[in-house]
Amino acid sequence: MELALEFFRRLDAELNRVNRFYKLKEEEYTLRAHTLQLQMATLLELRKALARDGGKSPGTGVCVSDAKDENKSEAILDVWSIPPGQEGAISKKQVQHAEKLLRTAFADFYRGLGLLKSYSSINIMAFSKILKKFDKVTGWSVSATYLRAVETSYFASSEKVVKLMDRVENIFTLHLAKRNHREAMIYLRPLQDSSSNFLSFFLGIFTGCSVALLSILVLKGIIPLRWESGVNTHGEHMRALISVSSTVGLVLLHLYMYGWNVYLWRGARVNYALIFEWAPGTELQYQQVLLLSTGLTSLWMLALIVVKLYPTLPYSDLVPFLMFLVILVILFLPLDFCYRSTRVVFLRCMIQIMSAPFHKVVLADIFLADQLCSQVTAMRNIQFLICYYFEGYFDLQDKRACTSQCPTFRNLQYVVAMLPSWWRLMQCARRWMDDGEVQQVLNGGKYLSALIAAVVRVAYVQSETGGWLIVYVACSLVSSLFGVYWDTVRDWGLLQAKSANPWLRDHLLLKHRGVYYISMVTNIVLRMAWLFAVVVEETSDLDRNTVDLVLATLEVIRRGHWNFYRLEYQHLHNFGDFTALKQMALPFQDSSIQACR
Repeated sequence: MELALEFFRRLDAELNRVNRFYKLKEEEYTLRAHTLQLQMATLLELRKALARDGGKSPGTGVCVSDAKDENKSEAILDVWSIPPGQEGAISKKQVQHAEKLLRTAFADFYRGLGLLKSYSSINIMAFSKILKKFDKVTGWSVSATYLRAVETSYFASSEKVVKLMDRVENIFTLHLAKRNHREAMIYLRPLQDSSSNFLSFFLGIFTGCSVALLSILVLKGIIPLRWESGVNTHGEHMRALISVSSTVGLVLLHLYMYGWNVYLWRGARVNYALIFEWAPGTELQYQQVLLLSTGLTSLWMLALIVVKLYPTLPYSDLVPFLMFLVILVILFLPLDFCYRSTRVVFLRCMIQIMSAPFHKVVLADIFLADQLCSQVTAMRNIQFLICYYFEGYFDLQDKRACTSQCPTFRNLQYVVAMLPSWWRLMQCARRWMDDGEVQQVLNGGKYLSALIAAVVRVAYVQSETGGWLIVYVACSLVSSLFGVYWDTVRDWGLLQAKSANPWLRDHLLLKHRGVYYISMVTNIVLRMAWLFAVVVEETSDLDRNTVDLVLATLEVIRRGHWNFYRLEYQHLHNFGDFTALKQMALPFQDSSIQACR
C-alpha cells in the first residue's frame, strides 16, 4: 500500500510538472502571437501607404492599429535601418522582403504551436500507458478514475493552442498567401520529401555502377598505390593523376560519411536541421546524399578507366583534371539542378569561414570549418594540380616546377597547411569577442597548436632532418592530446565523473553505453595515427605520399565518427534548454513601437 501511495505521489508530481511547463509555454506563445499581430498590422499599413503613393511611401511615421486596444503606434523597419525623424522612401522590394520575413516567422510560430499540441497528446498517452501498466501489475482498476483527472487537467483541456493555430492559418491565408488556403498550408506545414521510387531506382543504379567500376579498377590495377618520387615525365604524369584521384576520393569519402551521419542522426532523432538553422523540410535525406555520392563516384571511376584505356589521346593529362572540374561544378556552383539550395548554403558558409573575424559566427560555419580541417591533404593536392597545370610542368615540362626545388611551391605548402586551423582560430577569436567566454580562448589554443604542428610538419618534410623530426613529434603530440581532450570532454560532453552513466554523461541517445567507450578509444587511436606513420616512414621504404593518403583517409573517417557525437551533444543541450525552435528575425523593431502623437 505504501508503494502504491508513493507511486501516485510521484505521478501527481509529474502531472503538475507537465501542467506548469505547458502553461508556461502557452503564455510565451500568446505573447509571441500578440507581437506577430502588431508586425502584420504594420505590414498592412505599409502596403496601403505603398499603394496610395504609387510604389513608394514615407520611411518613418507609419501608424498601425492594434486589433485589441486600437492604439496607434509607430514602427521603424529594422531591416532598412532608417533613423527616426529622417525622411526616406520604402520601395516595393523592401516591403516584399518584410513579407518574406513574416512568412518565415509565422511558419516557425505555427510549427511551435504544433509541437506544443503534440506535447499534450504524447503526455496524455504516456499517463494512459503508465496507469494501464499499474492496473496490470497490481490487479486494481484505477486507470479510468485517474485518467479523468488527467483529461480535465490544464494541459489536456486548454484550447488556446488550437485557437491560435486557427488564427495563424486564417491570417496567413488572407494576407500572405493571396487567400489560397492550400498554398498557405503547404508553407505552414512543409513536408519532407520521402524517398520516392525515382530516387531509390537511381540510387540502386549508381551504387551498382560504382561497385562494378571499382572492381575493374582493382582487378586491372589502374590506380597504383605508389609512384616514383623522381621528377620525370612519367612520374609527374602519374602524380598528377593520383593527386586528382585522391582529392576526389577524399571528398567523396567525406560525402559518404555525411550520408551515414544523417542516417544515424535521424535514427537517434537528432534535430540536425534545427542545429544548423535550416528551414524545416529543406534538409537532405541520407538517400539524397548517397545518390549524389554514388553518382559522382561512378563519374570519377569512369574517367579513370577512360584515361587508362586511351593513353594516347591528345592532352591525356587534361582528362583527369577536366573530370575534377566537372565534379567541382556539380558540388559548388549554384546552378539550378541537383539540390541547388543546399549548394547555396554551402557556398555561403564557405564565404563566412574565409571571412570569419568580420561577422558573427554560427554553428553551421563552425561545423563546416571543422570538416575542412580534415581535408588538408586534399587541399595540398589541389595546390599541386594548380601548379602542375598552370605554373609550368604541363606546358613547359619544367622539371623543377611543383617540387620542393621551386621556392613558390615550397612556401605555398606552409600556407595551405595552416589555412583550415587559421580559419577556426579566427572563428574562436570572433566568438570570444561576441560572447566573452574563456572557453573560446582555450578552443583557439587548440587550433593554434594544430596550426603550429602543421607548419612544423611541412618544415620536417622539406628538410628531412632529425632536429625537425623531434620538433614535429613534440608539437604534434601536444596538439593531439589537446584535441583528444577537447573532443571527448567539450565536444562530446563525456568523461563526467559524477554522471549517472559512469564516465559518460547523464543523458545518452544510444541504447548501449559500451558504444561510447569504444568511440572514445577509437577517436584516440585515429588522433594518434600520425605517430604510427612516423615510425613507418623512418623504418621502411614506403613512399611518403602513400602514407599521407592513408592518414588523410583515416582522418576523414575520424571526422565522420566525431560528427555524430558532436551533434548528439548539441541536441541534448538544446533539449535541456527547451530549445525546440529558433527565434526568427522580425522585420519591425518591437522597441520602436510607440504611440503616435
